[in-house]
Amino acid sequence: MGVAERRQREREEVRARILDAAGELFIREGFENTSIRRIADKIEYAPSTIYLYFKDKDDLLATICQEMFEKLTVRLEKLIQKDLPPLELIRQGLKLYIEFGLAHPSHYLVTFNVHALVHASGHEMADKPAAGLRGFEILAQGLQKGMEDGSIRRQDVRVLAQSVWMMAHGVTNMLITSTDMPGFTWAPKKTLIEKSLDLIVRAIQA
Repeated sequence: MGVAERRQREREEVRARILDAAGELFIREGFENTSIRRIADKIEYAPSTIYLYFKDKDDLLATICQEMFEKLTVRLEKLIQKDLPPLELIRQGLKLYIEFGLAHPSHYLVTFNVHALVHASGHEMADKPAAGLRGFEILAQGLQKGMEDGSIRRQDVRVLAQSVWMMAHGVTNMLITSTDMPGFTWAPKKTLIEKSLDLIVRAIQA
């Protein structure tokens, strides 16, 4: 590996460490309570190092969300290339979504929980919704194909897509945040995922 390639890899590693640290702190301490200095302290770098990669805290939050959606969308795009029957496509797509969230819990919670709270508070920041909207469109298109071939009950496809997404998000969020509740014994995650997918598919099929 040449000097240029090694430096590029080191830059990518530092950037990833910054994003991971920011995501963890946004969740644990809250977006407003997290400073650039606090993020720098966590990864043992000077604050000035972070500014070499990101403009400010808003840029960090937007980047976490954008990259989360982009990585998820790439996987969904690969799935739809398999040309599966609509119901199987929906099931596998939702399973991919849930498992992706579980594999990237901090970034998932930042994207869907912290980001939403920041917006709800009236805080103005740059938003990057395109990648997230593409994932939603893939879901809606799959549902529309199912309605056309008769495997999914005909109804308002946008409302159905939003409802299915909400259910998948609820499963993902609960599996990330609530399966270590004291005094409550949860079934294995794999079992809960499969049962939840069964219920969602049964609810939409013709």
